[in-house]
Amino acid sequence: MAATLARRNSRLIVWNHFPLDGFYDCLGVRDGELSDFEVRVDLNRNGGSVHVHSEQPWQPVALHTLLTADEPFDVIKLVEKVTAWPMGRRATTPRSLTYRVIAQVLQSQVDDRHRWDARLVVPREMWGYNASYPEPNVLDGFAEGREMLATLSPGRTKFHPWENLWVIFRDEQPVAVLDTDGRIVIGNRPIASMMPIYLQNGRRIAPVIAQTLAAVLP
Repeated sequence: MAATLARRNSRLIVWNHFPLDGFYDCLGVRDGELSDFEVRVDLNRNGGSVHVHSEQPWQPVALHTLLTADEPFDVIKLVEKVTAWPMGRRATTPRSLTYRVIAQVLQSQVDDRHRWDARLVVPREMWGYNASYPEPNVLDGFAEGREMLATLSPGRTKFHPWENLWVIFRDEQPVAVLDTDGRIVIGNRPIASMMPIYLQNGRRIAPVIAQTLAAVLP
């Protein structure tokens, strides 16, 4: 859902955070052009619900309601209406491509015997109480992980670069690092750009995953 919202509006940023001093574990979606968090969407990972923070009234929607709806996309359109975010499918950007790849990988591994997850990289000094992020030293397990961090495009918010680096985990072991410039690195391999692969293969996600993540996927 977060990846779909970001695909339909290139200004949107996805991040994970821990509201109420770690009581909640959420994926958040907000407008990267705005400096505040007044209008945002929170997908509660441990409570299984969708919350929209805006001036418009909103009742939390259970994720199982979304997943079993006859027209699940109606929830996407409702969120866009309540937040007043511009609606409509837009061209995929490097950032939204990263979100889409992560979402597709996690979705494809739902029934795997290993537990798959994705988290932002955040230094401990920036954590809130009871937050739980992978720290930057997780990048040291990748040949060019630190190079990826050093060469990120300039950020537009005070949280740069810590809302731009994602790590995919298998059983809590990091297997890939992706950034919002549409780049990926696994193991000792060099940094790879996903957008050329995406464009050369008819704008399809599957070839991107096959060419960049096949070595770590079952």
